[in-house]
Amino acid sequence: MSQFYYSKTGDDTHGPIDQDDLISLFTAGVLSKETKVCKLNDTQWHELKDVFEGLPKPQGSSASPEPTPPSALPPVPQHAYPNANTMYCSHCGALISDKAAICVKCGVPTAGGAANRAFAGSGGGGMIPTSRVSFVLLGIFLGWLGVHNFVAGYTGKGVAQLAITILIGWFIVPLLAVGIWNIVEVCTVTQDAKGVPFS
Repeated sequence: MSQFYYSKTGDDTHGPIDQDDLISLFTAGVLSKETKVCKLNDTQWHELKDVFEGLPKPQGSSASPEPTPPSALPPVPQHAYPNANTMYCSHCGALISDKAAICVKCGVPTAGGAANRAFAGSGGGGMIPTSRVSFVLLGIFLGWLGVHNFVAGYTGKGVAQLAITILIGWFIVPLLAVGIWNIVEVCTVTQDAKGVPFS
């Protein structure tokens, strides 16, 4: 039995529900012929009347609402995607790679996956986002030298920690201050200097 998602207003998505349940909702007058439906694992939204020919008359049928324009349709829910490396274009509904910068069918820029956001956030230079685990481990073991800050792009902080450690680190108080500074950074910093969240 086929399963479908449906959208009554263009701002909502319901389902998946069985084909018989969808027709029952139409017959009960809950859905109109212009209600948009999308078959499970399909890429396109269609009007109910185009998917099911010869629909029974709805009970207490009233004037049907305005059809929802295709651009106002909600995206198909994430759990309906065929696999983890694909997504649907928010403009035309085509199935595309989650790493695609633009839709190959309509040419509209996509939101992309985490890799695209990280790439765009790094200025498009192709930098790989810094790992949170590596930032924490470097902060714990080499934080006195500011290595974790250099890796995350915080050059000024890294130079300050390195200078304090080398120039006056032989005093206990400055070394303790840098240690506390490291602990605070390891616990609170969640993105690199360019604003890209740690992976």
